[in-house]
Amino acid sequence: MDANGYAWWYIDGFSDDQERAVSVIMFIGSVFSPYYAWSGRRHPHEYCCVNVATYGPGGQFTMTERRQHETKLHEDFLQIGRSSIKRTNQGLEIHIDEWAGLPRPGRVRGKITLDIPAITSVAIALTNDGAHQWRPFAPRCRIQVELNNAHWQGEGYFDANFGTRMLEDDFDFWTWGRFAGSQGTYCIYDAKLCQNTEFNSAFLTKGDGQFSLVDAPEAKQFDPTFWRVPQETRADSDSQPKRILPMLDAPFYSRNLVRTFLHGEQVVGVHEALDLTRLRRNFVKTMLAMRIWRSPMARAQVHQPN
Repeated sequence: MDANGYAWWYIDGFSDDQERAVSVIMFIGSVFSPYYAWSGRRHPHEYCCVNVATYGPGGQFTMTERRQHETKLHEDFLQIGRSSIKRTNQGLEIHIDEWAGLPRPGRVRGKITLDIPAITSVAIALTNDGAHQWRPFAPRCRIQVELNNAHWQGEGYFDANFGTRMLEDDFDFWTWGRFAGSQGTYCIYDAKLCQNTEFNSAFLTKGDGQFSLVDAPEAKQFDPTFWRVPQETRADSDSQPKRILPMLDAPFYSRNLVRTFLHGEQVVGVHEALDLTRLRRNFVKTMLAMRIWRSPMARAQVHQPN
């Protein structure tokens, strides 16, 4: 991977009763690492990261950054530190062994399994030059969570993003959502680029991995977060989106379980909003540095901001 590059693999899921959720992100060239940004982004493999968050009763948050020699990457396997993700005949198996920070410090350890019926062929360029690619591999699957602080089953999701430039170089803001319905799963991506242009994509995927582009209804706002990151997703004209489970609320980013209506059907799914104009600010990066634990071997390459 060249300088400024990045890759991340993202898994999320929520329980069938919609009272618990989980997200796992494994980064190479972590786009949210202040240390990667302060280093000049020359060596992405030196800034690998595992982010695990559980939501609902007893929820915890981990974000650990490691260097290249603590990482193993093969065609169907990625290990960063003590955590790993591997492809199986049924889908994915994620082994977690991390330590959470405040407000609920402690170990987060166990296994997450995705039962994936089909992989889509969807590959979407988020910019005209293809510098940022989105691969929604499994917009809908079953997830089983077996962690020391969480045991449940529910609706899962798996995607990946790859890029050759940092996000804040090209984007000002985006929202993304995946919503499970009776006809399949709707995936909706709306982005505002730095050049005063927009990117909008909406498609419906079936259980066999087939997909089709769909018209997305109008964008509607819903209740803002504590950090006032704007909240907006698509909804039918006679309906209003609603947050039903707060997940992550950060100065530049939010993730929530949201109920909305699409094409006459009530659907529930995970929604995120990312404000890159805030992420560009050095004080936000400094706040991020206080939430990221760097392994002792990674600390040798800390670069302070100018």
